[in-house]
Amino acid sequence: MLLIALIPSVIILPMLANLSRDITRRQAVGVLEAAADGVARGLARDLKEKWENVRALGDYAAGTRDMSELRIRFDTLARTTPLFAWIGLADTAGLVTVATDGVLEGENVGVRPWFKAGLTQSFAGDMHDAVLLQPFLAPSSKEPLRLIDFALPIKRANGAPVGVLGAHIRWQAMRSFIQTLGHENGVEFLLLARDGTVLAGPEGLEGKRLTLRIIQAAEQGVSRSAVEQWPDGQEYLTATIPTIGFTEVPSFGWSLVVRQPIQLALIDTYSAATRLLPVVIGGLAFVLVAAWGFGFWVAGPVRRLAAAAAAIVEGRSGEPVPDERAYAEVASLADSLSRLESRLTERHPT
Repeated sequence: MLLIALIPSVIILPMLANLSRDITRRQAVGVLEAAADGVARGLARDLKEKWENVRALGDYAAGTRDMSELRIRFDTLARTTPLFAWIGLADTAGLVTVATDGVLEGENVGVRPWFKAGLTQSFAGDMHDAVLLQPFLAPSSKEPLRLIDFALPIKRANGAPVGVLGAHIRWQAMRSFIQTLGHENGVEFLLLARDGTVLAGPEGLEGKRLTLRIIQAAEQGVSRSAVEQWPDGQEYLTATIPTIGFTEVPSFGWSLVVRQPIQLALIDTYSAATRLLPVVIGGLAFVLVAAWGFGFWVAGPVRRLAAAAAAIVEGRSGEPVPDERAYAEVASLADSLSRLESRLTERHPT
């Protein structure tokens, strides 16, 4: 009887625990994905704004021959938007003709990737060290100056090429933005390069190439969420945004990853289990006591009637059959035994 009473609890409790875990995990995934999507959209809008600034300068450069006015426009944008470290126009041979504060004017940048790519198309260059600009912009810094690039070809209205407009954006500001995100409940954001290398994120991971399955999927443009074991051996609930940017803006090929330790992601499940445990124990105790009481109530009359039946079989007449009336079944059995005893007494009087 007790075993029968316990069977529903043994079956239902694990099902409830698994259901609670699944619901909490889906909720945690939804929160991470929403947070990652918000950050990705914010980065994309910021990059789009910078690109539109560069494109507007390009439109002006294509229609003017006044290099002094062009320099003023370059300087104005760099001062009003400090993220721009350098803006310059190089002719088709790579010679810088005008630039912010005159930096690199007269220098040849023909071998730089942004210039070579910008001769034919709009270009976004991923994070790199400031090879030529470090001595001018951060000569005493112990940390290398790092930049990202925008470039586009400049042509006259008749299609005649003028050169390449290049703009270098300070990477540190974007890195700091990523690093200051999250941290509540262990949430961390990582900005990844096209090949899975961490550009910005937790210390110890920057510069490392990640090969997690979820990141390999992101490299293929697939957005996923899963529990992944990271290089530190810990399991994290992980979600990805495989693409950051707008179609009209040259792509850096970045993806965004957000992660949270699985213990913290499912903390609501553990809290619920902690709160539920006393209730479960109390419920089981009640079931056990109720089952024992019910069993005693059912079995008591049956035991007494069984003893009376045994006395009849053994010929011990004269012992009255208990008048059990606890429930209909034992009442019927008591009446039957009483009639049986009466008949046996009539046939075999003492």
